[in-house]
Amino acid sequence: MKKITLISASSEEPGGRVASLESMPLEAPSDEARIIRTLENDIELGLLHPRERLIEEQLAKRFNAGRHVIRAALRALEKSELLDIRPNYGAAVKFVAPEVARELYDVRLILERAAFSAIRFPVPDAALANLKKIQTLHEQAYRKSDLREVARCNIEFHNRIYLLSGNVELARTISDVMKKTCGIRAIAFRRPDWRSVIIKEHRELIDCLEQEDLARLRKVHKRHTNRGLKAYLSVHPVSDSSGADDAPRSRDAMA
Repeated sequence: MKKITLISASSEEPGGRVASLESMPLEAPSDEARIIRTLENDIELGLLHPRERLIEEQLAKRFNAGRHVIRAALRALEKSELLDIRPNYGAAVKFVAPEVARELYDVRLILERAAFSAIRFPVPDAALANLKKIQTLHEQAYRKSDLREVARCNIEFHNRIYLLSGNVELARTISDVMKKTCGIRAIAFRRPDWRSVIIKEHRELIDCLEQEDLARLRKVHKRHTNRGLKAYLSVHPVSDSSGADDAPRSRDAMA
């Protein structure tokens, strides 16, 4: 997996405060962090389904890791609200009720609007260069059908935009909310007919920043963000939130 080399954040914000993005790494050396990121990816890519059970023994074999490391990773994913862990059942992918999905996206849009309002134009050339570099890798990954790299570049692209606000804690909070929507985005992510649209919208976002067009930036990003929610609600209407079938499932049971 490629590691994006970014221009020093000190050129984006006096004092290098924006460099704290690196405290939100997409890749980390520890086994626990590697397992967490891979399982987040699996959920985002639709490889793990809502309510699907995660078996510790199987995960230990897959990641060649001890059970204590697996348990720690699962607890971290539960804390991020991606998994449910229940006594006598173990861990399962969290099903997000439609009304909760709407609320999460409402929160995300409110936070994003605050981040965009704090952007100081003109955006530094170094920051624009970073976004273009990430987007080039994003498009290359799509052409190669490397969906894990697509997901990684997508998260990095949006994080870098949020950090243009100069508020690291705000950017971190938006990133945390985005993690909670991994399973919601999975449906849109699997639609090949939307890939060209997503690429086009990423390019539009860069153009908005270059043209210093805040109103258009908000409009494009809202449309871009809501795409995932609309796809999710088309598959999981409000009636899905009744909880009638809320028990964790194994992969075999879903076959």
